[in-house]
Amino acid sequence: MSSAAYASETLAGMNVQQVIQDVAEGGVSVPPEYADAAPGLRDVVSDAQHEGLELSVVVVPHDQWGMKLGSPIAYPERLRDLSTAVGESEGGTVLTLGPAQIGTYSDTLSRFTLESAENVVQHPRSPELTVAAQQFLDDVEQDQFPWTAVSAVLLVLVVLVVAAGTVLNVRRARA
Repeated sequence: MSSAAYASETLAGMNVQQVIQDVAEGGVSVPPEYADAAPGLRDVVSDAQHEGLELSVVVVPHDQWGMKLGSPIAYPERLRDLSTAVGESEGGTVLTLGPAQIGTYSDTLSRFTLESAENVVQHPRSPELTVAAQQFLDDVEQDQFPWTAVSAVLLVLVVLVVAAGTVLNVRRARA
C-alpha cells in the first residue's frame, strides 16, 4: 500500500498527514506531551544527516491496540505501517518509537539491519526517547557484516568444487 493510500488514515493512533507534514518540516514528529524530547531527537536526526543517513523520527504517545491473543501486546506492524507511510512520502529511514515497541522503514537500509537495530532499542520511554533514537542510529551506523561479499566468496567456492569434481570424474571415466 502506498503512502497515498494512507493519506486519510490514522495509523498507530496518529494522523498520517500530520506526521508526514511534521517530518517534512523538521525530521521529527512528536506529540505535544513529548515536546521536551523534540530538540534531542532533532539533534539525532542532524547527526544522522552528517553521517549520510536521512533519518526521521516519529513518537507515538501511547499504545492503542488492545488485546492480541488474549494478552496486552502492542502491534508492532502498526508502527511499521506508520513508518512506511512516512518513508514512502519523505524517503530515507524512519524510526517510530512507541511505549512498548518500535517500527522502522528504510529505502536504503536492509530489513536485516533495521531489525538488528530494533533489537538494541527496547521499550523506549520518555525521557529516554533521545537515548533510544541514538542507540538505533549507532547500531545502523556500525559496520554491518558483509553478507554480499561472503555470499559471493561462497558461490565461487561452490563453483570451484563442482568444477574440480567434474574434472576428476571425467579423468576417472577415461582411465
